[in-house]
Amino acid sequence: MSFDALATCINIKEIRPLSKLVLLILANYSNEDWQSYPSINKISELCNCDEKTTKRALDELVQREILKCQARYYGKKQISNLYTINQKVVKRTQGGQIRGGKNDQLGGSNCTPNTIIDTKINVKNDYTQEFEDFWKLYPPCENGKKIGKYETYLQFKRIKDRSELVKCLQNYVDHKKGRFIHSPKRWLEKRIYEDFKNKEIKLVYKSKNSLAG
Repeated sequence: MSFDALATCINIKEIRPLSKLVLLILANYSNEDWQSYPSINKISELCNCDEKTTKRALDELVQREILKCQARYYGKKQISNLYTINQKVVKRTQGGQIRGGKNDQLGGSNCTPNTIIDTKINVKNDYTQEFEDFWKLYPPCENGKKIGKYETYLQFKRIKDRSELVKCLQNYVDHKKGRFIHSPKRWLEKRIYEDFKNKEIKLVYKSKNSLAG
């Protein structure tokens, strides 16, 4: 969470209440560059409204240049958008810079940033959207289930370069159709994905298994 983004956005004026709530949710998820990528479904859940209403609020923020929206893809599949809060516009709209230090109250409220946005978030289950997308794409394992989500997340975070992880997963899934699927935790922990960085490696891997059989 970016404290600066949340503390600034809470003072913004001249936008509809729902649009402001959506902006605060995005600020709550934002990194130090004021960027976040929660899904429309997640934003709607926190706003207690339907997705159509949420999209109208996002459209207002984009039209007023408060927010920039960019499509993201996980392989060929479109996933949640990347939202960037326009710092200059927000500060101009709310009429000033952030005043005070990190211990100041927000607009005289007794609420902390987290309680303003969502009091139900559990640290253990507050996964990044990048990991949620990976988890969704990973195929079911034994008995059609996936287990060990939190443990998998810990392994996921340890991987510094995840740029080709989706490509490796797609190659792995293509190769493993109808065959044994490793647990996602083991797949990451044992770096099995490295055997599937490109199709040539995948084909060699497949040929070795055929000879062994």
